[in-house]
Parts: sequence; C-alpha cells; structure tokens
Amino acid sequence: MPKSIEFPKAAPQWIPNRDSVRFFALVDGRVTECLISLEALMDHFGIGERDPDEAVRVYQTHRSDIEQAARLKIEADRSGRLDEVMLKTKDFPKLSESARSPRVRALKIKASPEVQHHPGLSRDIDEASSILEDRFVRVGMDVTAEWDLVASSGQPLVQLTLVDGGTNASVNHLFTRAELGTLTFNRNPFFGIWTDLQSSRYERLSQALEANAELAE
Repeated sequence: MPKSIEFPKAAPQWIPNRDSVRFFALVDGRVTECLISLEALMDHFGIGERDPDEAVRVYQTHRSDIEQAARLKIEADRSGRLDEVMLKTKDFPKLSESARSPRVRALKIKASPEVQHHPGLSRDIDEASSILEDRFVRVGMDVTAEWDLVASSGQPLVQLTLVDGGTNASVNHLFTRAELGTLTFNRNPFFGIWTDLQSSRYERLSQALEANAELAE
C-alpha cells in the first residue's frame, strides 16, 4: 500500500478521445494520471449530455468524492506503481435517491405488438428507454419514444421514433439488434437523436412564433 497519496490542485482537463476528465495524483511522490469517465459522471453526478465544460464543472463540484474514489482504487493496487487510474460507474457507491439530481420520469413509451412479442427484444428496449429517460428528459417535456420493427433484406431493424408532444416534432433512428444491445455502454447514438429532436422542436416553435407575429400585424 502506498505511504502517501496527494491530489495537486491543478486544473482538470477534458480528454475527448477518452470521454473523460483527467486529474492527477502524487503516489509516494510519483505522478499517476487519473481519469473519471463520462459514464460515471452521468450515472452519479447528474450530467445529462456530452458537454465537456459541464463535465469539468461537475468534477470540480464533486472533487472530494472523486478523489476519494481514486484514493481507494490506488490503495487497492498491490503493485504500488499504477501509471493510470480510470474511474468508472462501478467505482462509486450507489447514491441515495435524495443525493441524486432530481429528474422527472416523463418519457412515454410505446412499443408495437411485433416488438412486444419478439423474444429478448423487450428487455433491450426497456433498457434503452430507461437511458433516454434518465439522461435526456427534463422538467416540463412531453416526449414519447415509439419502438417498432422494420423489415429489411437482412436482419430486422428496430426503429425508434422520438416525438415532442408540444410541437409534434419527431425524429427517427434505425438500430440493428446488435447496436441496440450495446447502448448501455455506447450512448453516442442517443446524443445525436436528442440533438436532432431539439433542433426540429425549436424550428417548429420559431415557425409558430413567426406565424403569430404575422397575424398580430
């Protein structure tokens, strides 16, 4: 076990190719690179999207908790010569509901009969819908996730349609079964889908405002 672990108060950095915030530890005077993954920041500290500035800000807010997790991981290493510590979701104790960032469970979910009766598919869709609900739905939003099977020349595809109830804006995305099963670990597709929905939503709101302004003239 190391005799000394210190965390210099250097500014943290976002590392884009690792999807992580980097900071450093001095372990018996030796520099060890530490990283906390975006997934851990999302699961435990309330980040809802891939925003580097927000990731760094949240790291700074919860610095003591993150450094303590890094300390425990360094102490658990028997070699005593770690060059890198990567903190992931499993490296943090599950937060109590009172400690979590408040989130409204507002996502409506619709699944076609083909999806509901497809062996094993319902579980993947439930998990994917839960990620959408936890990471993207905000207070006051009225969003529906519609899931359906789409025939193709190869394997069946799963279509997700996100609909904004306030504006009727909608976006579609097709997943293979394999892609759907990896969303727990790779959430990048959801960032693009959500961005497209918000862009469509804002466009419709702008059109409505312009129409109302013309009527008022």
